[in-house]
Amino acid sequence: MPYIQSTLSSKNQVVVPAEVRRALKLSHGDQILWRVAHINDQAKALAEPVPKSWADHMKGLGKDLWKSVSIADYIDSLRNEWQPA
Repeated sequence: MPYIQSTLSSKNQVVVPAEVRRALKLSHGDQILWRVAHINDQAKALAEPVPKSWADHMKGLGKDLWKSVSIADYIDSLRNEWQPA
């Protein structure tokens, strides 16, 4: 998507352009998350819609984390950490 310009009002408000609203499927009342990222020593504002459901948004996150680990071996190693020397 090419750059789309909008203007900050005297009340520090900005209108989300229609093309952005359509791309992000935003409608009135939706909330937006803002964060500042430092890219090449420049501050950049990044915005994204707040997920409708955080549970759905986070579902499956890290599912491959334990794929290559034997859970039984991992638990044994933790137990061995607690064994007196």
